[in-house]
Amino acid sequence: MVEDSLRQATELFTWAFAGICSALAVPGLSAAVYVQTIVGALCLWSVWFASVVSVCQLGIVTVDFLCGLVGMWLHSLFGKAMIALAGTIWLSYLLMKYKVLSETMGWKWVAARLVWSIVSIAFQFLVAVATLHLFANLVETSMQAHLMEA
Repeated sequence: MVEDSLRQATELFTWAFAGICSALAVPGLSAAVYVQTIVGALCLWSVWFASVVSVCQLGIVTVDFLCGLVGMWLHSLFGKAMIALAGTIWLSYLLMKYKVLSETMGWKWVAARLVWSIVSIAFQFLVAVATLHLFANLVETSMQAHLMEA
């Protein structure tokens, strides 16, 4: 029961996190907006990670489940990031095709959007690497606690 709830919460978190990070792909926003977006994404991540840590420390879920959960999260996150990048390229193409953007601004905007999309994916990658590091520490701590009990 707890494992299903944690899987669902992780999926919901992943959609929200990827959505917040996709806001980083919008060119021309102020630095404050980018900082607020990053802080919002990290706050959401910290709530999710704290809940995962608490159920692990309470012994409610197994280490194997946590490893599977992290794998699911990474696959899901990078899949959504690639969908967002493809969507950005497709949207830019449609905006240019139907002349929603002027010819001169259009290509600059498309290039900036592509660069910021890559920045967004890089940010998600850094968060994923940090998460893997923290999960490795969590698994190691859990294993040590388990060995001390035995």
